[in-house]
Amino acid sequence: MKQLINFLVLLLFVKPISTEFLNVVVLSQSIPFEEHLSKELEAQLKSSEEGREVKVYLSHRDFESIYGSWTVFPILRKLPVGFDFYLFLQPYTKVEKDLLFEFLKSQNPEELLFFGYGLVDKEPTIIHHFYGYDKDDQIVYPEFGAGFVFSRKLLLKILEKLENEVTLHNFAIDPKFELAKTVYELTSTKLNNNSNFCLKKRENCLTWFEKYEFEQNTSFCGKGITNENVFFGVKTFSGYHKSRIIYIKRTWAKDTKYIEYFSDFQDFYIPTVDLGIKNTEKGHCGKTFGILKHAMEHEEFNDVSWFVIADDDTLLSIPRLYRILNCLPRMKKLILGERYGYGFTLDGLGGYDYPTGGAGMVFSRPAVRQIVAMCSCPSIDSPDDMIIGMCARRLSIPVIHSSAFHQAKPNEYSIDYLNREPPVSFHKFEGIDPYEVYSNLLHEVDPFLESQKKEVWSAQHNIKKENGQQHSEL
Repeated sequence: MKQLINFLVLLLFVKPISTEFLNVVVLSQSIPFEEHLSKELEAQLKSSEEGREVKVYLSHRDFESIYGSWTVFPILRKLPVGFDFYLFLQPYTKVEKDLLFEFLKSQNPEELLFFGYGLVDKEPTIIHHFYGYDKDDQIVYPEFGAGFVFSRKLLLKILEKLENEVTLHNFAIDPKFELAKTVYELTSTKLNNNSNFCLKKRENCLTWFEKYEFEQNTSFCGKGITNENVFFGVKTFSGYHKSRIIYIKRTWAKDTKYIEYFSDFQDFYIPTVDLGIKNTEKGHCGKTFGILKHAMEHEEFNDVSWFVIADDDTLLSIPRLYRILNCLPRMKKLILGERYGYGFTLDGLGGYDYPTGGAGMVFSRPAVRQIVAMCSCPSIDSPDDMIIGMCARRLSIPVIHSSAFHQAKPNEYSIDYLNREPPVSFHKFEGIDPYEVYSNLLHEVDPFLESQKKEVWSAQHNIKKENGQQHSEL
């Protein structure tokens, strides 16, 4: 009897083991290869661990109607609050399940815990509004590709602080930085930069980022995209013909076939196309819509599947862009680029995504057809990328994000973040050598593209030769 009483007393003071152990959110997009990778993660993680529940959400499926789910905050109120830990991953994240579970079992969910792979800015950066350089401590923020973890206590604290809030920020630019900054401001909790959350696989990693090999995944990718299938429209104006266009023509433009430069007057040396749209100092909505309409109306572009709009100070890697396009459904409405957001609300109903213009905006033909038919600019100097974002939301055109696109210069990003996958674009020439950036970070020789260019050159050479023979016979 005494032993039974002691056992009952012990039960009163011993905390019961939670059956709701781990809630996983995969921040996925509705494109074939991300859907496939997400489902593989779900199958790996969705199982009971010694009677403890693991629940998995896929953003593209379970939060399809939530705007701004990629910024994390609009989905927090949708999560069940009883789990010990909350793990956020990308489709490209790999998990050593047993090690991860053992690590989490050793942690106390009733503490304010925030784990992940920490990134830090080495210098003031515009994409983070130069935040933190007037303070002693820099913000350490999580690389989403390596995954990050909230404890139950931290999630509840965040929800408590946001209980009466409708929105957090007007703009969503870099969600990983904005997440860490907001969590710290709300709860005084900093990211615990844990070395076992990794960007590259090594011994004892709980999670790590694994770059998607586009060319090797033949189930979703091919080699169908050629220079015949892509149109490039470059926005410029007369003041930049000599100072900017020269860089583009000597770098990435050489890898294209259909490229046109749109300016405020015809410069036959470039040459440029004058659409009759007045140049503006900002916005450029009129010019962008004019370019899209121009491209759709010309028969020589009838075989074009993708339309790229670039600034005259944007550097691109054409071979890497084509590899991504080869993995996307060209017959569906979609926009590709570096995704920003505006006006997201915490209930997930407000706001919209948009492709930030400086990184390069890529449109499928069905998307362009509907945009030019159904949307227009409030004024010619309205922000083109944001107007396109509002239009895309109204027409249910998804804005697909690729972390290979960059709105700013290389020095504006964490080195670890840049190194995780080969970049496709950078923007702005001030303070850099564009040739050096292109040569070191973007240039790549693609044998497939090179063979295409040789075929075109050979065909042109034969035509000139035939014309020369006919001329001599006359």
